[in-house]
Amino acid sequence: MLESSKNLRPWRSTVAGCALDAGVRIIDAGVSVEILARYARPASHFGRRGTLRPSAPERPGYGDCDKIARAVLDALAGIAYRNDRQVCTLRVERVWCKDGDIPGAMIRICRA
Repeated sequence: MLESSKNLRPWRSTVAGCALDAGVRIIDAGVSVEILARYARPASHFGRRGTLRPSAPERPGYGDCDKIARAVLDALAGIAYRNDRQVCTLRVERVWCKDGDIPGAMIRICRA
């Protein structure tokens, strides 16, 4: 399969690097994966006084959950588990960053 996003390879590399830095070890069993993808709100969502416009969407309209999941699962193969076939349960949520949050992803992996 040909990946079309130029950002995909650096993203996978960042996810893998963060997992290695965090000391993640391979689980040789079924795993459960939770991904919270956080996006920065664009300036157009805010009015002149810095308040959120009523018309601002509740959730990001971009970042397909299936593509987020595939990128993360592929990045962690060989680091958190041997193969993404070990994933028994998967949860992906897309949200806007709250004050002080950094855009990116929070990923939790545990035995299923």
